[in-house]
Amino acid sequence: MMLDSSKIGKINPYTFARIEDIDVLITDDHFPKDCKELFETKNIVVM
Repeated sequence: MMLDSSKIGKINPYTFARIEDIDVLITDDHFPKDCKELFETKNIVVM
């Protein structure tokens, strides 16, 4: 999945994927460290 940091904390009327559906997350340098740590605890590779 690709996700830029501007999407973090936004509420949308739809859900694209649950965290359990993600294996690899590709993001930018501004992705919050606490979010990165959460993904990594779920065995999701954050790039």
